[in-house]
Amino acid sequence: MSIAHNIVAKLSVAFVAVAMLFTLTVPAQAQTAEELQQMIDNLMAQVASLTAQLGGGSASSVCPYTWTRSLNVGASGMDVMKLQQFLNSDADTRIAATGVGSAGMETEYFGALTGAAVAKFQTKYRSDILTPLGLVTATPFFGPSTMAKANALCASAMMDDNKGPSTSSGLGNDEGSIESIDEVSSDESNLNEGEEGGVLGFEVEIEGDVEINRIDVFAEVDDDTTASDNADDYFVRAFLLADGDEVAEIDVDDFGDDDYSGNVSNGAGADTEYRLRFSNLSLVYEDGDQPEFQVGFEVLGNLDSADLAADWYVALDSIRFVDGQGFTDTETPGSTVEDIFGFQAEDVAELRVSEANSSPEGTTLEVETDDESDEYEIFVFEIEEKEGVDATVNDLTLTITTLGSTTESDVIDEAILYHGSTEVGSENVPNGGAVQFENIGVDIDGDDTETFTLALVFKGTEDHGEGTTVSVAFTSIDDAEDANGNDEGDMSISGTPSSESFTLRSAGVVLGAAPTDGTGSSDSTAIVADPIDSSYGTMFLEFDITVFGDDDVWVKANDALRASSASTTKGVTYRIEDSNGTAVTTGTSTASYDIDGADLDNGYYELQAGETYTMTLNVTSFNPAAAGAFQAQLLSVGFNDAEDTIADDTATPDDAAEYESDDVFVQS
Repeated sequence: MSIAHNIVAKLSVAFVAVAMLFTLTVPAQAQTAEELQQMIDNLMAQVASLTAQLGGGSASSVCPYTWTRSLNVGASGMDVMKLQQFLNSDADTRIAATGVGSAGMETEYFGALTGAAVAKFQTKYRSDILTPLGLVTATPFFGPSTMAKANALCASAMMDDNKGPSTSSGLGNDEGSIESIDEVSSDESNLNEGEEGGVLGFEVEIEGDVEINRIDVFAEVDDDTTASDNADDYFVRAFLLADGDEVAEIDVDDFGDDDYSGNVSNGAGADTEYRLRFSNLSLVYEDGDQPEFQVGFEVLGNLDSADLAADWYVALDSIRFVDGQGFTDTETPGSTVEDIFGFQAEDVAELRVSEANSSPEGTTLEVETDDESDEYEIFVFEIEEKEGVDATVNDLTLTITTLGSTTESDVIDEAILYHGSTEVGSENVPNGGAVQFENIGVDIDGDDTETFTLALVFKGTEDHGEGTTVSVAFTSIDDAEDANGNDEGDMSISGTPSSESFTLRSAGVVLGAAPTDGTGSSDSTAIVADPIDSSYGTMFLEFDITVFGDDDVWVKANDALRASSASTTKGVTYRIEDSNGTAVTTGTSTASYDIDGADLDNGYYELQAGETYTMTLNVTSFNPAAAGAFQAQLLSVGFNDAEDTIADDTATPDDAAEYESDDVFVQS
């Protein structure tokens, strides 16, 4: 009798037994309900087992079928039963060998056993389901990725029809063998820190039908006197690719430390040789298939410098397979299949800090007498990444310096840091002025630039006095990390830019831009032929002057001084420059000025609080010691808040270049 006939006979007996059980009601009444149910379960289990032997649990009995919803523990429905039948069609993913959930005894309820079988399915098709999602551990959730793989396999109605790797148990009955194993090029010859790639490639020629179940590989490090022999100083894991798909992985903790002298013929005699055994592969191939494999490694993000210089040798030892007649064999390469690979340092972010073009120019800021001021932008700076590596800045420090009052906590009420227009930090300013902004979490893309602004809120002048000056300097990036895991100590960080100086006053004068052409204007050159030394130049400059606060101020008329620096006792100070912007101290000149709209009384201009005036500086009769191009530059305007009193304070330009006349060429 054939095996099939024998199974059919047993199945017939089982069906008769079930029928008799339900017809013999009188004996059944003599037993408990529990005993009767146990008899039914036992007979149904035998029916299911015999049905599975006849092929009732094959994928073809379920497929083609399409799942349309995600399933998890607790779900129910016909699609759950179809899923159980599908999973039972593969020995690697079956739900149970016997009893409820086994082949022929599937149910419509998604329980823990079904969830465990789904996890087996995810593990089997890791490269299609888990890896694209960045997952390592399988789950019992039959979600979109798992569903897509199941639908793809089921759509063909038979999982064995296509050539290439298959996980079905439908291996033919014929003999099979591995005809040859030949080395081929791998994806990588060196591996970057923090990256992964294949480093040993080989092609296998198949004759007949075979199922490859295990591939053994050996690896060792060059026996360098300083490099480590320990794999966990280099790798996260090893993995196996079959025709580009990852089919197995080994965590570095599971690398086998083996004293077996495998096929690493170029090994340099390292103390430790590792056997990498990729097992339970279940990769089925047909006659004539030529699958290509690669062994790869995932490298740690930061290797020690000595380890970074090391080379590793990796070699194929053997391939274990089974053919259609159940014969198991192990094939070794006819010639050595091995390769050598090294490591390359990963890219490290480089951060460069600089003052932004939009950083405000130093000027006089109006503050309150006994209350906090408005929020003033003081310093704008940029952080640029120069190496194409994404980075995140978490902590940075800025140092605020004050003069006049040197106790920064008496001058500044609050320091606020913005990234673009978003506030990322607010801090009090300690004595010494060093302010650290923590946990700002600003991402800087590779080769990109991010802009930051520091704003300050000042205390009243009764806390620190009139005329206190404030400036800010970028000090340091204290905590940062790039996309490759390098911190601020590994990165190249450069630049310590600083702001201009700002003066704090509750009352006083501030200078504004020239109202005509922005830089002033000068007369044409006047040349006197005889005598030459009578030649002279004339220059003038116009600009705004505004009084803030509650008090009027007075500026002494016709009190101009040619000097090298601002004076607190003169109505105006100016200097003469050559075409290079260098101060000229030789030659003679005279100067005068007027303030349009201001009352002139007793030799003083009265400027009223809250008003803006136009001031014109005239430099005449400039006779240089040597011919050349020259210009006049304003240094300061002196003022006093006491009527008709010599200046005791000054307003200075926020940008000297904006307070220069045009060039005028003058003969000597």
